[in-house]
Amino acid sequence: MALKRYQTLITKDTLYEAAKKGGSEQIQPNIETMGGTATLYTAQELPTSDPLTDEMVADSATLDGVNILQAVPNYIYISGSATSVIVSGVRLKEVV
Repeated sequence: MALKRYQTLITKDTLYEAAKKGGSEQIQPNIETMGGTATLYTAQELPTSDPLTDEMVADSATLDGVNILQAVPNYIYISGSATSVIVSGVRLKEVV
């Protein structure tokens, strides 16, 4: 499957800094999981604990298929059994 320019294939169990993409095409921010489910963790400030999820809030719903983001947090982390996770409408930068 070829990704569109507003889509990003992300690596699970990796912390990303996130911001809503701007521009002429306004894409509703969403996360699509394929080949399983995932859990979305979010934070407004950079988490520093180990594990990272100790300082993050778990989304109340398990991600399965296409899931709309009502708000874009400053940081996201996704874990679970999904074989692929694609984020659309969100600019991501891996935190190293």
